[in-house]
Amino acid sequence: MPNTIFYSVDLKSADEKSARLVNDIIKAHGLQSHVTWGASEKASTHALLEEMNPDIATFYIKMQVLTISFLNLFGLLWLYPLPHDSFHIPTMPSEQVERE
Repeated sequence: MPNTIFYSVDLKSADEKSARLVNDIIKAHGLQSHVTWGASEKASTHALLEEMNPDIATFYIKMQVLTISFLNLFGLLWLYPLPHDSFHIPTMPSEQVERE
């Protein structure tokens, strides 16, 4: 696997079984340092992912992004610990948007 490929995995509202399956696949291929993951629609799944494999980078969920933006706007960001690794902008291919 080339070291220049990185993956973003959003498990949305997946259950624990699905989360463990994805974790097993990532570990089996040794991709922990090439993946950022999280669950954008279900905070409990996101917390499970953080606990399940802390070696994999996590992204901020929507409420955390709004909180950080608000705190930054008012100069209070120093009051909030930043536990995750990256912000993700939700995007969809145009075909996906047309189907919905």
